[in-house]
Amino acid sequence: MKSYVSSILARLGVENRAAAAVVAHQAGLIPPAPPALTGETVHAPRPHG
Repeated sequence: MKSYVSSILARLGVENRAAAAVVAHQAGLIPPAPPALTGETVHAPRPHG
């Protein structure tokens, strides 16, 4: 398994899995993290009326 991951990292030109995740995100393969994981404040919509 380690050689498989190392092979993928080499093909991407990165040194670790975190860098591979950045490359995947930049390529649009990984969606943005939900606000709860990024620390952003989420406000509930206000009711109309």
